Amino acid sequence: MDKELIHYIVTYNTHLLTEKEKLGVKHLHSEIKIGNCDGEDTRMKIEHKTDLYKRIGWMTEDKEILELIKGGQEELYKKIAERILKDHRGKIDFNNCPSCGQLARTPLARQCRHCGHSWRY
Repeated sequence: MDKELIHYIVTYNTHLLTEKEKLGVKHLHSEIKIGNCDGEDTRMKIEHKTDLYKRIGWMTEDKEILELIKGGQEELYKKIAERILKDHRGKIDFNNCPSCGQLARTPLARQCRHCGHSWRY
């Protein structure tokens, strides 16, 4: 499965994610935000933010979720996309270009980024 399809499935079908998958995505995004701390006291800021994020539920210590996100964001998104395709294939609205058949950028897009065809009415 290519990155474009994985991104499309996960981004536009968040309602099909399990609670553990949602928390895994939130945890990884929070790690990225925390990693952007600058300055001399970076370690203290990271520890403080990590504690705060755990208290408000954006990060977790749940072993099952930590195992799920072990491979990073790309791996997690791939696992999620594969599960969604397996369990909910009929619920996904694939917006393919009527001219070339490639996947459009979003479910509502009306112009193909691959061939430039427009199907606006």
